[in-house]
Parts: sequence; C-alpha cells; structure tokens
Amino acid sequence: MQYLEGRKYVVQTIFVVVALLFAARLFYIQVLDGSYKLAADRNSLQRIVQVPYRGLIFDRNGKLMVQNTPVYDLMVVPREIKQLDTLRLCELLQLPIEEFRLALTAAKTYSRVKASPLIQNLSTPELAAIQDNLIDFPGFSIKAHMARSYKTENLAHALGYVGAITPKLLESPRYAKYVAGDNLGITGLESFYEKTLMGRRGVQYRMVNVRGIEKGAFRDGEYDTLSVAGLDLHTSIDSELQAYGEKLMAQKRGSIVALDPKTGEILAFVSAPYFEPARLSGKGMGNRYMDLLNNPERPLFNRPLMATYPPGSVFKLVNELVALQMGVVTPYTSFPCNQRLVKCTHRHEPPPMWVLPSSKAAIPISTK
Repeated sequence: MQYLEGRKYVVQTIFVVVALLFAARLFYIQVLDGSYKLAADRNSLQRIVQVPYRGLIFDRNGKLMVQNTPVYDLMVVPREIKQLDTLRLCELLQLPIEEFRLALTAAKTYSRVKASPLIQNLSTPELAAIQDNLIDFPGFSIKAHMARSYKTENLAHALGYVGAITPKLLESPRYAKYVAGDNLGITGLESFYEKTLMGRRGVQYRMVNVRGIEKGAFRDGEYDTLSVAGLDLHTSIDSELQAYGEKLMAQKRGSIVALDPKTGEILAFVSAPYFEPARLSGKGMGNRYMDLLNNPERPLFNRPLMATYPPGSVFKLVNELVALQMGVVTPYTSFPCNQRLVKCTHRHEPPPMWVLPSSKAAIPISTK
C-alpha cells in the first residue's frame, strides 16, 4: 500500500509540473512574445519589403558604367480581388484589356494566394497615375525596386543584364532567398557577381486602417530589419578602349579581347554585332529582348566566350620572331599557304607588296 501511495504522489507531481509548463508557455506567448500577435494582426498590418540598392559597376579608371533608377511593380494576389473594375484599372494603367487579362491569368497560374508581379517597371509618373486609386482595387499593391540604368552605350555582352526571377528558378534551393518579382543577374558580370551586387532585403511593418491608410510603425519598428546595399564592382575594363574596339567592329561580325600582358587583365571585350545595354532594362524589356533574339545577325551571341576559332595564330608570331632572331628569315620574307599541311578557314590572296619610302621597289611582306 505504501508503494501505491508513493506512486500516486509521483503521478500527481508529473501532472502539476506539466500544467505549470503549459501555463508558463501560454503566459510567454500571450503576454511577453508579440510574434503571434503580429501573425494575428496581419489583416491590419502592411509588410513592406525594402529592396536593397544594387552595387554599381565602374571601369578601371573609376568611370561609372552601371547605376540604379527607381521603378515600381504592380503586384496582385488573385484570391484577394473583389469586384474588379477591369476597364477602369486598364485605363489608369493605359494597358490593353487583353494584355491585362493574360497577365492576370499568369498570376493565377503562379499562385492564387501569393503576390506576383502583374505589371513591371512602372516609372514614377505611371505610378502617380494609379497610386491614389489602388484603394478601390483590393488585391493590388505596389512594390518598389531598383532597375539598372547605364552611363555607357558599350560593353553589353560583358555587363550582362538584370531580369525578374522565373518560377522555375524559384523552385531551386539556390534561390531560396528570392521571392516572385525579385530581380537577379541573368548574364555577364551581373550574373557572375550576383551575390556581391544584390545586397540584402529589409522588411518594415506598418499599421494600416480598414481603408489601407498607414498609421505608423508596428511596435516602434521592433520587428523591422534594414536592407543592406550591395557592394560596388570595379572592373579592369577601359571604357574608352572598349568604345574604340566597338567602333572598329561596326557592321562586322567577330570579337576583340584586349589583355594587359603584364597582369592578364581584360581591357576590352568586344562582341559584334553588339547593342546598347539599355535595351535590356526598363519597361518593354521583354519585347526588345525578343527582337534581339529573333534578329538574324544574332546580336545576343557572346562571341568572345561562345564562338569557336582555329587556334595557333599566336604561336605563329612566336615562331616568326625566333626565326628572325636566328636569321633564318628577314622582315620581308613571305611564304605561300600550303593547304596540304594546314587547312585554313580564311581566303588567301597573293602576298601584298610594300613600297619602301626611299625606293620604288615593291617588296612582298609576310602574310602570317
């Protein structure tokens, strides 16, 4: 009997301890911890994501080549749309109804409960035309971010471009920190140095009334986080040399890569045909990209990196210098191309003639 009495007290003690633990946890959740209250009050809170300032890109002399300009995306949560006046919204956006319906269908396909961009890269005047009227369109909101703008008309292939992240990329663990509507580097330096340039997003929580009017920070900004700007990128490119190289390659196909032989730094990176980097930025970028993609001259093709050329020409110069030093040839020695030894890919003309300044005698020069 004493054994049973002792076991009874043990069971009672366990129940009391568990009850005290539950009571302490409930007290913490309801009184001390405000995170659950934050979740419960989301209907009266507005979560504002602060997009970080993307890092700038400079040339070797400190000349600014790529900077940022503010643009805005019209976001939509399809499930929250109520009694949508499509005609009025399209008039405010100056957007054809069919284009609006296609964009809304794409948003519903992505998710009916998550925000996704409906119209991207609105300018400040375009935003002003619709911002005061958004209160009449539940489910729609504005998301501000920075778009790339350019201080140079050159170097499009090396710089690359920034675009919206795709639903397919969002499924990859590599892009777990991104959300729909975020931008990232797609090609070139923008892509290779994405982690350096992107920075870190911040979040602000603002109290709003039933009409969506802001009433101040939630709990004095206790749950807010600051955005961190991306780091600037200083390249080895000489922008003046780059511009000269592109001028030389106007109306031509090919590539030029100029290197500093002492350091291996890339001074110029030319791919022709080329285009202005600003064509792949801002509103209408998708249409301009398709124009470049369908261009038979293939201006999007990055020839210095993707094209294949016969190797060996550099070694010809080295061998020629050795032969000159040994006296086997002279600066005016020429050789015919022997197709049985090397299958060249270019057309051969008769050796050109060089006229000495002090003589009218024509001397053939090397065509190597």
